[in-house]
Amino acid sequence: MKNFLRPMIAIVQKELRVSMWSFSTYLIFAIFSMATGLFFFADLIDWNAITSRLQDASLSQISFSQFVAIPFFMNTCLALILLIPLMTARSLSEE
Repeated sequence: MKNFLRPMIAIVQKELRVSMWSFSTYLIFAIFSMATGLFFFADLIDWNAITSRLQDASLSQISFSQFVAIPFFMNTCLALILLIPLMTARSLSEE
């Protein structure tokens, strides 16, 4: 079993080594971090605006996860769907 995995492990190590020395990897990671931070901040501002408009009686119906966490993770999934092909396109074109 180990002999079967040895070539695959070598390829994964090579790909990780090449991508960690690339400036574009750090640039894309920085853009992703800023975008997810903005997504979270925008969702947090919306949740704050909604809770400040409502009276205390209806605050029990508003949950943090409904207005902040769920939209944040949905936006993050969309960003990853766009980001992963961007990261892998170069390595596929080189082979």
